[in-house]
Amino acid sequence: LHKGLEAVAKSREEATPEPTYSTDNFESHLQYQAELLRMHFTPLEAEKYRQGIPVSKYWECEVQLFGDIANELRGHPRKTEDWRNHAILLKRFLISLGVPEDQLEQRRRSISDQLYWQHELDCLKRASKRHEYELKKMWKQQHDQRQKRVGHRSVQTRQPLSNSLTQTADHISNLTNVVLFLANFKGGSNTNIIDLSGNKDFAFKPPSKDADPNAAWLGDLSEEPTPPILCLKFGENMFSSEGWVGGSASDTDVADVQLAPDNSTGVSRRHFRIDINPLTCHPRVTVLSRNLRLLIEGNRLQLTENDDIEIRSSAIFDLGAINFHVWRPKLTLLEARAYREKAIKFSEEAVDALPKYIPSLKSAPETITSNVRYGPNDKVYVYQGDSGKGASASVMAVKELNSGKTFAAKEPYYKVSDNAGKRRDRWEMLNKEYTCILGLDHPHIVKVHDIVLAQDETEPPWMIEDHISICLNDPGIPKLTYNDTINVATQLLSALAYIHSVDIIHRDVKPSNILMEGTTAILGDFGAAQRCVQGNLDTFTGSPIYLAPEFLEEQRNYNNKVDMFSCGMVLLERLSKWDPQSDSRWPSNALNRRMHKQWMRQTVLPHISELPEDIRPLLRGLLRRRPEKRWSALKCLEWL
Repeated sequence: LHKGLEAVAKSREEATPEPTYSTDNFESHLQYQAELLRMHFTPLEAEKYRQGIPVSKYWECEVQLFGDIANELRGHPRKTEDWRNHAILLKRFLISLGVPEDQLEQRRRSISDQLYWQHELDCLKRASKRHEYELKKMWKQQHDQRQKRVGHRSVQTRQPLSNSLTQTADHISNLTNVVLFLANFKGGSNTNIIDLSGNKDFAFKPPSKDADPNAAWLGDLSEEPTPPILCLKFGENMFSSEGWVGGSASDTDVADVQLAPDNSTGVSRRHFRIDINPLTCHPRVTVLSRNLRLLIEGNRLQLTENDDIEIRSSAIFDLGAINFHVWRPKLTLLEARAYREKAIKFSEEAVDALPKYIPSLKSAPETITSNVRYGPNDKVYVYQGDSGKGASASVMAVKELNSGKTFAAKEPYYKVSDNAGKRRDRWEMLNKEYTCILGLDHPHIVKVHDIVLAQDETEPPWMIEDHISICLNDPGIPKLTYNDTINVATQLLSALAYIHSVDIIHRDVKPSNILMEGTTAILGDFGAAQRCVQGNLDTFTGSPIYLAPEFLEEQRNYNNKVDMFSCGMVLLERLSKWDPQSDSRWPSNALNRRMHKQWMRQTVLPHISELPEDIRPLLRGLLRRRPEKRWSALKCLEWL
């Protein structure tokens, strides 16, 4: 016993002592043990067993965790994809709890933030344009067929259909040919519409009840309209494959349907065009003049030049001097299918008719590549190298072989697999910008020269403009002195004053859109520009950090003063120490009106105090929050 006790004592003396810790609190790592056991099973098996845990406290922990994560997502800046996934998961969760999906959709429609609906509207517009021609992916008409068809239509002499000068029920017994009916003409100095120009070719006599017992030709009209009645039909009495033009011109090569004796009535020679929306196949009206008023389903719409809208139900066109009803006939399912096929054919011809220059016989064979575009007068533009990239297009240097001059070519982003709808959308957007700049003549606005299609229809068009490779925020630009910056400001304001005088708003004034030739500023990139003849616009566009505050109003309503605010932000950036690109205080939700106001007051405006006193009034005038108090370009120029 004595020896045993000594042995125990000795072993205790030699034993390793218990460790000491900074804290006595300790919990066994049960998670680790659970994870080790979880590895014995597949993830699906482990999840299945986990779902059988009958302890409410266990599930309360998960609810708390996921709730905290949701709150963290809402309270911190996240990527768009994170927010999207978050919204989808929450919606699925609510549906799993038994909340009907239609009830969720009804609640969603109660969102009052107009910016939310603007994003949805812009998304649907883009989607509509992208898929306009996906219904027909292969165009069968060849170049010689197109030329023959368009040429035949151009020289075709319009003849009255019969002595009665009307289309009878037999002529339109197939309602699938009908695009629109026009009737109930009021105004027009009491002129009989049917007597104007070639309108007799469109005249229509309503069918008898025996011929059309269901009165399908009346569409959604509640009563028979007052004659005369005009009828637009596929492939008939249309000078251009783009559609039917309505206006006051007596020449049918200018306006297919004459609606007033002359333009002294306020009806332009070419007031609007009716064609087919390639995606939905509904009739579409595009404004070619300064404005057009419509009444559709009780909604009053004021459209300005280049605006377009579908005619899905009966509507009233108001041209001021004259107004009239338009409507579509009712079709059966089989008739609607036949109508759709004809509408797609209409779209095919519109795409086929896009202008394309034929390569000159002098062109070397090796130049016929995707890097070449052919222009008028045997011009050949050849790719030389990239110059820059923007949000929707890239700009590259090209050389015109005949003159040897270097130009810039703006090329919309594309994929070879893009469908015809995307190809036409590229053309329309680029052509709109080209047309806008072509009508401007100012020493501080970029000059355009051509817009040219590729020989391969899968390749994008180019807009040819002056080649200026440096912009105001280019790292390689020589540092401007204070006086140089004031000169740049004067040039920029001069360009803005000019475009505002012709009712154009640039809507994307920022350093990367101000090109520099030495110390000379050139305003470029009119892709977001919009003509504003009614004084105000309501669409959302522009670069976030240079946006005017009125873009963020729920009831968006702005004019050319948005350009002045953006100009003020650009000048503040150049004249002060403020660097928007490294501004850590730019909040992710600054596109919220309240947060933007706070950001401007706390972060941006204090930098004005860094400027020389003599220039401060200009910056304060440009950055006024209320547009009616903000300085105009002319006032800024007078002050300078």
